[in-house]
Amino acid sequence: MTKPTKKMQNNPALKKSSGGCIAAQANASKTPALVETISLDRTSGASDPRHWEQKETKLRDLAAEERARFDQTCHSLLTQLHATQEQLEALWNKHDITSHERDHFKELFFYTLSKNSNFWLYKSLTINLTENKEKLEVNIHLKETYISDERFEELRFKLIVVNGTAGLVFPPARPSEPTMIKNWTRDQLSKHEFCCIPAQGSSFENANSTIASLGTTDWLTVQDLFKKLDYHFENNSDTIPLSTDICNQFSEALKNTNNILRNWPKILRYDQISLEESTDFDNYNALDISLKNALINDKVIDELRYTIATTYSSRELPHEHPRLEFPESCKGLVDNWYAETQDDRGARLELRFAHPNAMDIEVWHKLSTKDQILVATLLSGAERQLSELEIKPELSGLDTAAWHEVAKTMRKALGDYTLHSKRGKGLRI
Repeated sequence: MTKPTKKMQNNPALKKSSGGCIAAQANASKTPALVETISLDRTSGASDPRHWEQKETKLRDLAAEERARFDQTCHSLLTQLHATQEQLEALWNKHDITSHERDHFKELFFYTLSKNSNFWLYKSLTINLTENKEKLEVNIHLKETYISDERFEELRFKLIVVNGTAGLVFPPARPSEPTMIKNWTRDQLSKHEFCCIPAQGSSFENANSTIASLGTTDWLTVQDLFKKLDYHFENNSDTIPLSTDICNQFSEALKNTNNILRNWPKILRYDQISLEESTDFDNYNALDISLKNALINDKVIDELRYTIATTYSSRELPHEHPRLEFPESCKGLVDNWYAETQDDRGARLELRFAHPNAMDIEVWHKLSTKDQILVATLLSGAERQLSELEIKPELSGLDTAAWHEVAKTMRKALGDYTLHSKRGKGLRI
């Protein structure tokens, strides 16, 4: 706005209508261009009151028009916003319906696969014989395939035959290719391969230790891959670029491996182990252990939590009175769970032991056969679980050797009882 000159300030006409100017300026605050125009007109020296009234009326009319245009714009934007919201809601409802349909077809797809376990879905499968004079060996390359209900963009591995038994050898994962085996031990990583082939002897030693160490997901995946390879070599030999004799050797070896895996001891398997809590209070020590995606007797459990504990006096060793505890959260897992003990630590089922080979058979006989298998499975793998926890920071301050003795005492007591005394006397602690 133009700054008033001294002459303008002394003009009586301007003084007389100063109130009107202020009102006009206030009403025109939203239209700077109009206010500028009127101000320039007033500096021209016009003194007719009717002139100012006309200008103020014009200013109000213009301001009203601007306000009407503004209201119209707001109304238009609001209408568009409501329309956009309705379109978004319609798209969201369509997406929701599509998601439900996708989940339904996915469930139907995997159900169909489960009923046709021999069917193998893949985009391409390439088999090439290698020049290995010591054993039969082929390189296998798969694209866009499903193994144990998991989709893989690309898989590379070797299928070998050793002493009439088939085995799998997986290379380390490439940056763009996820490996089929999720959990590798340090030894396997150092060798840059994962060799999975059953052999004669103990299920937990030598080459068999690799199969015994497989977690739930890896175990189910390896089993499914062996089955699919067995069916493929038996029923698609005409499409495999190998001689009939070599195809038959692979087929027989795969059948032997599948037979061994079907009869493999039902050991406890899990994908992840963690120490949820450790307790050291008044001669009571406990480790609260969590097993994620645990496989027990062909049943997969999302999470299994249990406690290894021990009580001892200053004159006793830590493994004198060990116990296995199941909190109330295990009700759905332990068929005959009951509150054998209840204190400030909550209700729990306790199975007590005493060094060297005593156990509470009163509690033991209240458990169902399935519960007893669960206890035996946990105790048979307790020392292995402790070994896995040793490398984790949670156990950095604990006496792991003493906990191994606690686990060994319970395992030995249960083994002695089940082996030698079906109706023997137990120790009630």
